[in-house]
Amino acid sequence: MDYLSWALINGPLSIICFIINVFYIFCMVRPLHGESIKQPLKLLLSSLIGSTVVYIFAVCGVFFSQAYNEQNGVAELSLYVSLGCLSISVSSSVWLNFFYYTQIVPARGGLFVWIKRNVKPVVFVVLLGESICTLLDFSLSVVVLNLNDYELNATSTAENASLYDPPGGDFQNQRVDITVIKVTLQRSRFYISFVVMMASSGATVLYLSRHIRHMLVNGLSLSSAGLSSQVRVTVTGILQCLLYFSFAVWREYAFAAEHDMTTFISPYVRSTAVSLYMLGTTLNLGAGQSVFRQRAADVWGRAGQWCRSLQQG
Repeated sequence: MDYLSWALINGPLSIICFIINVFYIFCMVRPLHGESIKQPLKLLLSSLIGSTVVYIFAVCGVFFSQAYNEQNGVAELSLYVSLGCLSISVSSSVWLNFFYYTQIVPARGGLFVWIKRNVKPVVFVVLLGESICTLLDFSLSVVVLNLNDYELNATSTAENASLYDPPGGDFQNQRVDITVIKVTLQRSRFYISFVVMMASSGATVLYLSRHIRHMLVNGLSLSSAGLSSQVRVTVTGILQCLLYFSFAVWREYAFAAEHDMTTFISPYVRSTAVSLYMLGTTLNLGAGQSVFRQRAADVWGRAGQWCRSLQQG
């Protein structure tokens, strides 16, 4: 994929994603019925939406730096910011699934009972830890970028002076050490998120399936508002789980390709895969949250009334 193809695909994706997330922000600031979103759901939604919006701005930074052929590190920094936003978005969606798991599945066992009772501080601490890890990851990326610049400048100076061999060993060793730390941190967070997502979604599905089967056997009604809400949240959780699983397989393939000299994946392809994941997560978020659906239905109804009034006038 070349730059033009990347821009033609990611441009509309970013615009659509940005508009939807701005609408979500409006819904959170001005809920339809004035009902405030409780914590930690509000924090999880804010983290998910905020990381998506910042990611879009980072993609714009890459777009303009590539369009004007700027070589001042803007593209690299924008890329690192976008990767950090991706990490925050993934962790937020994972722990959002976990939060609904604690709200739907009855608590059994001492640890789960404690987590269910203290889910708010648990989510706060987890997201704080994720933010610190993301900041550390970004800092390590900046250090690697600076080492590359230092090595390039030192090599250029050495070649011009022709007095000694270009220094590369120290820079190379430092870069390798930092890269090992960076990759280890990324992979650890990736596998932890993967396990939490799959375990919480799977446990929620098993519980609801048994619960619904029990209700059918006993002739109970399935039309209760609480059950409908639980089923809707679970379905969107399953969709997010499938989306995350597909993206996880892709990331594993891309990670393996980095160490395979016979396989090359263009950065534009990697960026497009991330943009598709972010848009899918955004659309799924709107389907799962009542505060967004209610406001969307209200806007749609008002738009219909406005169109009818224009036709009658």
